[in-house]
Amino acid sequence: MIKAVLLGYDMNLLESFVSSLLPSNAVVSAVRDYFEWQIQHRAADFMPSADDDVDLRTYLLYLRANGAERAALEEQVAALKQFYQWAQTTGVITHSPFDDYDFAHPFLTSVQIDARQQTVPNDPRERELERLRALSQITEQLNSSVDIQSALDSTLRTLLKVMNLQTGWVSMLTESHLSVFPAGDSAPHGFVLAAACGLPPGLEQDDRLFLRQPPACNCQRLLVKGRLTRAVNIVECTRVRDSMRAAGNNQGLLFHASVPLISQGKPLGLINVATTDWQFLTHADLHFLSSVSRRLVVALERARFYEIAEAQRVLLENELQVAREVQAGLMPRDMPDIPGFGLAGAWRPAREVAGDFYDIFPLDEDRWGLVIGDVAGKGTAAALYMAMVHSLILSGALRQRSLATVLREVNQTIHRQFSARTFVSVFLAVVDPQKQTLRYANAGHNPPLVRRACGAIESLTRTGTVLGVFEDPQMSETTITLGAGDAVVLYTDGVTEAWHPQRSEEYGVGRLTAAIAAAPPKAGELLAHVEADLNAFTEGAPQQDDVTFLVLTRD
Repeated sequence: MIKAVLLGYDMNLLESFVSSLLPSNAVVSAVRDYFEWQIQHRAADFMPSADDDVDLRTYLLYLRANGAERAALEEQVAALKQFYQWAQTTGVITHSPFDDYDFAHPFLTSVQIDARQQTVPNDPRERELERLRALSQITEQLNSSVDIQSALDSTLRTLLKVMNLQTGWVSMLTESHLSVFPAGDSAPHGFVLAAACGLPPGLEQDDRLFLRQPPACNCQRLLVKGRLTRAVNIVECTRVRDSMRAAGNNQGLLFHASVPLISQGKPLGLINVATTDWQFLTHADLHFLSSVSRRLVVALERARFYEIAEAQRVLLENELQVAREVQAGLMPRDMPDIPGFGLAGAWRPAREVAGDFYDIFPLDEDRWGLVIGDVAGKGTAAALYMAMVHSLILSGALRQRSLATVLREVNQTIHRQFSARTFVSVFLAVVDPQKQTLRYANAGHNPPLVRRACGAIESLTRTGTVLGVFEDPQMSETTITLGAGDAVVLYTDGVTEAWHPQRSEEYGVGRLTAAIAAAPPKAGELLAHVEADLNAFTEGAPQQDDVTFLVLTRD
């Protein structure tokens, strides 16, 4: 007869218990029904445990919902208590859940149930609509929230409002695959109190000590063991009970419903909403709790990913700021004093780092080298490439090679070490104050403009192609003489290609030429005038490309 019972639980255990009773004992039937119910609600075989208080209350609520009278429920409690005491005596469990929890707590009367129903809409359809509206509100709040704390706080407040409850709190595991809360913020039991609302004085006191202190409470232990996988409304709260024993005013709260927060099959934490009696929450309430839980988990995952992305963004920004400072260090801090000449320069990256560069460096025989360059592209890659090209040009020029030879050697290095898609334009020159000459080689760079003292504007044409395109490019150099009052303006294409936001046109060489023609004679004043004209043209529009100037004037 015993073996006819549903398979899936330990039949030997049930047989052993039954053998200790009289065959006609009503306890046999009651315990067998409990075993069968356990099999229907578990994915694994049932073995009694000291932590079965949640299962026991769920079962009793199941019987109550299916019409069991109060007397029958009391008989069921007595039978189950006898079974768990027997399991403890025989060593199956270390102690009985009946030793820790009061399962004889009076079941609600019809009068009490009616009083509860008066706080919610009478029409079931209206109650369902209210829950749907609340779910929509919570979803909207969560979709607009990228902050974990605000997501928890707003969800808990809305949840309590819809369920006509006053008190709730959220506990989160400090060690989970999302790492939502750092372990340093938690007590030794591995949980942190992440949110709370409407706590009674007994739970609010001493910085919410009874909700924070170790050891883990019953529902937290069940969550960690993987036994709390759905919303349950029958948890006798050990934390509330401890607060009551310490003479705390808990305003009649004793039980709470719990809903786990589970992501990818792994626990994150749980939400507890407290009541004065565990029977107040219906199946629909629990379904609503589960729906909220699923939405909150998605929001927590999204918020965590956002926080990770934000942290990475801040880290990248800090790294780029350091890179920009390093790049800026490659540009001249102060313009050197070249007898009979004036110098001014400007370097304005479009992003944190730039592909533009310029430099002025001393050579032998009181000569000075000038260079300006523009690496194709923007951002980090262009910046790294720029630093390499700058170093190659500087080292080549200091070895007293001809300008054309220096640029050809740089081109060969680019071809050897980088892809053909990477190229750079360079204008390299040597100023000889004694001869009052400018010798230069132009590798595909924007032709610098020379303003003669008489007002005429000339351009220094290219003497070769950009570096990095051809393996053995033609490269030459030429020399011009600079007279008193002459000025040379070197620039990158970020100047002439600056965009007017309304006119949909570029600043262009024509406007640059006009601005240079109208500028004062001193290098610093000339640069300031041209920059002001460029800024007036763009009208504050975001800079699309790096902008670099180098101005040389003859006194």
